[in-house]
Amino acid sequence: MRIRDWRYAETPAVEALYEAERRTWLNELGWDTAESWPEIEGARTAGRLPGLLAVDERGSICGWTYFLIDDRVAQVGSVVGESAEATRALLDSVIARAAGHAECVTCFSYSHAPGLETALAAHGFEVTRYQYLSRTAPAFDAFRPDGADSWRDGDEVPAADLLRSAYGSNGRFFAAHGLPHEWQRYVHNMLAFPGCGRFDRTATRVLRLDDGRIAALVMMTALSPGVAHVAQVAVHPEHRRQGLAGTLLERALGMAHATGRSRATLLVEDGAGAARTLYSRLGFRPCATFVAARRELR
Repeated sequence: MRIRDWRYAETPAVEALYEAERRTWLNELGWDTAESWPEIEGARTAGRLPGLLAVDERGSICGWTYFLIDDRVAQVGSVVGESAEATRALLDSVIARAAGHAECVTCFSYSHAPGLETALAAHGFEVTRYQYLSRTAPAFDAFRPDGADSWRDGDEVPAADLLRSAYGSNGRFFAAHGLPHEWQRYVHNMLAFPGCGRFDRTATRVLRLDDGRIAALVMMTALSPGVAHVAQVAVHPEHRRQGLAGTLLERALGMAHATGRSRATLLVEDGAGAARTLYSRLGFRPCATFVAARRELR
């Protein structure tokens, strides 16, 4: 097996990889990633997005991945392999190429690549599972009072501040070092790019305080015309144990359902017991697994 730089691959061959991955996500997760691939292809052909292909002895592509080094963090995108050998070879090469350019490597991936968790653990990554939950239960009341508003221009910075306070050190997979500018970039990217679905500012619920801070937040996106996604649920530590997460989430789901999205999904860390209890009460059930991983390089 050989590892090749994907910049030198023919466009039709790479676009076939994108299409196969798009179908997998749509069929298994209800998540239409079609809007993301033209941006990725544009970055690939312009040389702005490093990526790798695993090629077998017959010259056929049997695995691929891409990664972005930003602010000394190598962020791995999709990891796709036909075998555990291909998965392991791709990770070997990503780490080797990131060394000297990044301080750490992070990965957040749908775990359908064979041997992905094993390969990550063998490389010394801290690995955390996230459950992908889904519900198609009857809609909540879109007009239930919750004291919150929809998203407004200017909410980016206070939303980032809230997420930083709410997650603390547990936010390392979203903001590698927990710094304010990292959280602001995370929120900006959610609004500007379709990687986590297209942002739904109307269904998003924001509970503001008089001083301009945000006490609680439910950020919603659309994964496809019929599927809403709960991208973030956060409550400031000073305002917890008041039922805010459940109240805002029910309203957000009701508003999304009113616009024709009869299915809702979200991701939750395996160890987040209180959150999983809330989501179970609201009718969410596991249907797939994602893997988050992080490794310091120095």
